[in-house]
Amino acid sequence: MVGGNETVTIVGKGMKKRIAFIAHNQKKAQIVSFAMHNRKLIESLGLDVVTTGSTGDRLEESGLTIYKKYKSGHDGGDIDIASRVVDGKIIGVFFFTDPMSAHPHDSDISSLIITCNIKNVPLATNPRFEFEYGDVTVLEQMKEAVHGCDAIIHLASIVGFPACKSQPALATAVNVEGTRNMLFAREAYNPKMPFVYASTGSVYGKVEGTCIEESPLNAVSLYGVNKRVAEEMVATQDNTVSFRFATGFGVSPCMRVNLLVNDFVYQAMTNKILTIFQADFRRTFIHVRDMAKAFTMGIEHMGNWKHKVYNCGANRLNWTKRELAEYVKEKTGCFVHYEEIGKDADQRDYEVSYNKLEAEGFKCDVDMKTGIDELIKVSPILQIRHQYS
Repeated sequence: MVGGNETVTIVGKGMKKRIAFIAHNQKKAQIVSFAMHNRKLIESLGLDVVTTGSTGDRLEESGLTIYKKYKSGHDGGDIDIASRVVDGKIIGVFFFTDPMSAHPHDSDISSLIITCNIKNVPLATNPRFEFEYGDVTVLEQMKEAVHGCDAIIHLASIVGFPACKSQPALATAVNVEGTRNMLFAREAYNPKMPFVYASTGSVYGKVEGTCIEESPLNAVSLYGVNKRVAEEMVATQDNTVSFRFATGFGVSPCMRVNLLVNDFVYQAMTNKILTIFQADFRRTFIHVRDMAKAFTMGIEHMGNWKHKVYNCGANRLNWTKRELAEYVKEKTGCFVHYEEIGKDADQRDYEVSYNKLEAEGFKCDVDMKTGIDELIKVSPILQIRHQYS
């Protein structure tokens, strides 16, 4: 679910709306089934369907009208589709991939996926995926959305102190009222449904010493305050767990680059210089794949866990900004300038203990060096969008 500031695709007057269907060989039957199930909807919306070669053949055999068939993926069809995404002619892509098989055109597949994310074109790669276009600030929409669900992972948020400061009313509406709406919707449908909430270490604010779950919550930014209030609401409900995540980093299909590690690597690779303030402030990190792992474990095991709130990260990922900058310098050859002016609005300067979650069996798999190596590889193709800045 997303809330507050939706991204929409504008279709010009006279421009025909098109969607793309692509499937690897082991997924052809599934995409045919998916298309037939949604055929009336496609026709009622007046959508033209474009495909790659053999996928189009299978769909035509099943009775679906195909507007255009491009070459097969291994002959450049995926790149053809990506080009149409770039020029705005395709407003959605259904690409049922087979991750268990090798594909000689893997780079074309990756290019199409990244292009969709850069251009904000909806992309579905799993036949069981369903997209609900809604707003967490509208309770009735959330009540409808949770029907048929087995669990809720609540991510919808205006994230970070700059975004919340620039749009404070929107931030509070999404971060606080949106969370309340999700809890109300859950209560109305199934109050025992597992509910995992993505909180943040920003709820701690300025803390002395090592930070544990019982440390005072001294949030100093609107973002930290919003998340603290929302987290307290979640904690009053049964069968819930909240993760106070460390700062995320790492490569993902639609990644944020204004997070500290990601930003350091991008600036080092692009501008060849890092300017660092409060260099000896300590920060704590978690790779995006380990964040996903935590959500899965939260759903599966919360009934056996001893606590409602956990710091989520790894003790070995407590780094100072100086340590991080020097490692990025070592890997990229960039110049590092340490500046005396500037400060972190959340006042995060502490080491965090992750002992409680580790005692429940959680362990981060991705270390900082592996994550930075991945970021260095993808930085040349990144295009930066700061949605709320």
